[in-house]
Amino acid sequence: MALDLSKRPEDAAVFSTSTLITVAQSLCDRLRSVVRLPAKDFQLLNHVATVMTATRLRVALLDRGSPSANVGEAKPREIRATLLQCRQVLVDLINALDPMNTPLQHQPSSLVELDETSLPDSAYQSIRHSIEVLESYNDRLGVLASASSAESYTRLPSAATTPGVDTLARMSSTQNQYARVPEEGVEWVPFSSLKFAVGEVPETERDSPGWMERVVRFFTEEERSELRLRPRRFGVLEHHGRLERVMVEFRQYPQDTSSWEYKERRWAVGRLGRVLLASTRRDRTADAPFPCVPLRCLADLADSSTPCFALVYSVDGIVGLDEAMRAPAPPPSTQRRASLALAYAQALAALHLAELVHGGVNTENLYLRVPSTGEGGATGLEDAQALLAGFEITRPFGAETDKIDVDSPDLRVYLHHKRLEGGPAKARQRPAFDVFGLGMVIIEIGLWRRFRDLPGYPSRYAEHSDDDRRRFCKSQQKQFHGETTAQDLGGLYQSIIAFCLGKVGDPLKGRDGVVVAAGDGAYAAVDKSLRVVELLQECVRRVTKL
Repeated sequence: MALDLSKRPEDAAVFSTSTLITVAQSLCDRLRSVVRLPAKDFQLLNHVATVMTATRLRVALLDRGSPSANVGEAKPREIRATLLQCRQVLVDLINALDPMNTPLQHQPSSLVELDETSLPDSAYQSIRHSIEVLESYNDRLGVLASASSAESYTRLPSAATTPGVDTLARMSSTQNQYARVPEEGVEWVPFSSLKFAVGEVPETERDSPGWMERVVRFFTEEERSELRLRPRRFGVLEHHGRLERVMVEFRQYPQDTSSWEYKERRWAVGRLGRVLLASTRRDRTADAPFPCVPLRCLADLADSSTPCFALVYSVDGIVGLDEAMRAPAPPPSTQRRASLALAYAQALAALHLAELVHGGVNTENLYLRVPSTGEGGATGLEDAQALLAGFEITRPFGAETDKIDVDSPDLRVYLHHKRLEGGPAKARQRPAFDVFGLGMVIIEIGLWRRFRDLPGYPSRYAEHSDDDRRRFCKSQQKQFHGETTAQDLGGLYQSIIAFCLGKVGDPLKGRDGVVVAAGDGAYAAVDKSLRVVELLQECVRRVTKL
């Protein structure tokens, strides 16, 4: 959002607490993106922005006035007093940082990037005070729910465009988890450290003996300039004297590396990297905000006709869901397929609770960690862990998002119809579009076949349109019907798919009165993400006959 600080800080009393928090968050974001700060100051701004997000959600909870908002033993008057103190600290924070905001209002060409500019002492002290007050307030409200525990999901109320009380509670708990994760800088490596398979060394053989050594031997500088930027590439990271198999995703950026947009995008990629590291470096995996393929490092591909940032992941023991579906091994049991659909729904809901839009939910961006038997083999898919990746266009709620066109006709079937238009007519990513993509994915999980491998798939691109392919793919949900049993996912699974695709309301509303309102507002979609989790939990329960 564009900052409007035409009002002087002394007039900020007219702002609501929620507005003050939003303004302060935006100011912190802009400072972090364009001003080079010492590590301690940068981490301090990261910390206060995260804590403010948790506070904003808790303020919304309190403003809803619901008895479900558990405030412990604190009296309402004490809570309000804390809010007033929080409000004054935020006014002081804006006041302290306001002089530093002046050059940010100029055009990018007039910006002067200051080297290692420290925050003024007054700003530093104000920020430290803000953190103390906000964390005290957050602790007083307590952790209301766990964003990653499937057992903690409870029945949701109806919602239109604002989050329900339960959703707010879970979102505030997720942000609270981020606030307590120590900031760890993500490593940037030279792009020359990455080697990719060419010629005689196909990526599909990446698990074969000697593959890494052959990749390093065959890769040349000339081939790097001609490197094709597919949505994902498997290659080798040569770093600190060792070779490691990695997967690389590419995030394009403007040609001019001195531009404001480049600096903001590089900072945003670094922030996303820290979020992904926080999700995979927790002491207990169950507490991770969302499960993702482990991030290894970042790189900047500047000397290319298509300059981009690279997100580099460690892929030992990692298999793409699309690869697993095409493997010659027997398909997983019906129970396991339902459990996998649930696991991906939980991961996506947790991502939304962290106020992030994935932007590319499809079978090629979902992965499995298959545990090893210790003898070079694997236990199979029955014990595999579901993981997310494909974060090339992931953005926070409300952030400006890339209107990237998806060229592959096979991947366009996962897109919401508002994302199918080209160029400027394309809608920006929304959580609701992620839910749509999830609906298409769980059709494939239920069938354990990729759409393009099914008989009758309209694969001749010149002869068939996007509409032809989407109609065919959506129609496959009809293969699930009847009672949900240990051998058949049944009609409930089909209804969950239709619910994700926006074709029907809540499939269980007739039984328990639960209704999730239509609409594509960000928080309404979070409610829907959580409801999909609950519905798939019921489907798993029926399949396993618990």
